[in-house]
Amino acid sequence: KTQIEVSEELTIFPEHLVIRAVVPKSYLYAQAWRMSHRFLFRSIVLLMIGVCLLGILAVATRHVMKPLDDITRGVRRVAEGDLETVLETEGEDEIAFLAETLNEMTHRLKVKEQSVQAHIQLLKEKNVELQSISERLKEADRLKDQFLAVLSHELRTPLTAILGYAE
Repeated sequence: KTQIEVSEELTIFPEHLVIRAVVPKSYLYAQAWRMSHRFLFRSIVLLMIGVCLLGILAVATRHVMKPLDDITRGVRRVAEGDLETVLETEGEDEIAFLAETLNEMTHRLKVKEQSVQAHIQLLKEKNVELQSISERLKEADRLKDQFLAVLSHELRTPLTAILGYAE
């Protein structure tokens, strides 16, 4: 059979109306072929759009995530005490601003650390000086006690004789 008959009964009017269409199979096959080609074309276009979007997402992610990962690693190094860490700042965006601000904070920490170290060194020097003074004072106290003991003995001996003679 080279033709397909399609019929539909409609009851719009009081009489039954039957619509019949006779369509060659080749026409239906051609329509199906065109529709499948359109579907395939649209699927390929959507797939290409999806791949492009994934590419854009990958580039954007790399553009955002790599600098953030670098900043995270730098902050960890600073937290571990490496105040020589300097973060790279590229561009004028928020990430570059964050990196620059962290660099300034690290510099301030480094200056404060140097100041604290200088104060610690000064305190160590003063501590050594105070220990020396303390040793000298202990020696002076010991000499004073020895002097008073000798003086007391030297004064008591003649005084005891004088008191004995006077009695």
